[in-house]
Amino acid sequence: DGFVRWAHTTEDPLAITLSLTARVRAGLHLGVRSNPLEDLINAYVASERVDATVERAFALHEIAGSLHQMQMWELATEIYDIVSRMTTGLQSPRALVGAVVANRFYALASELLHARESECMTDVQSRINRVAALPSIDDLGPAVPAEWRPEIAAYAAICRALVDADSGSAATVA
Repeated sequence: DGFVRWAHTTEDPLAITLSLTARVRAGLHLGVRSNPLEDLINAYVASERVDATVERAFALHEIAGSLHQMQMWELATEIYDIVSRMTTGLQSPRALVGAVVANRFYALASELLHARESECMTDVQSRINRVAALPSIDDLGPAVPAEWRPEIAAYAAICRALVDADSGSAATVA
């Protein structure tokens, strides 16, 4: 809460966004925040005032990560897609661009694993097009660090295996 108060006194929209998302994540981890959506809405509103594209992309990336942690996957995906469009063609900062790409794979793998564990095959099927749209590891571009590529490839393999397993089970039922 102190970070949020300080950020508001600075009137810096990036600081406000980051402090609110930090409070949401800490609250979710500790189980102490009763209404994290209010903080995320306020964080999004603050992010609208961030002028620098890279900083705004980072702010939105943090909001999407919080939504993903709350299992609000569709909304998180929409914001990750906005960030991806904002950072298309950017080569720096490498950490941000690489994180955006890596999170696209990680987020989808997490959603598919949750859907399979919940035995909600319609959720798996609704993500088939997103899995098909994943770029190949060779097409990730130079901004994604080489050290991250094996992990990204593993997430891609998980996504494809879960979708393929669902396709096989659907064919067996038919």
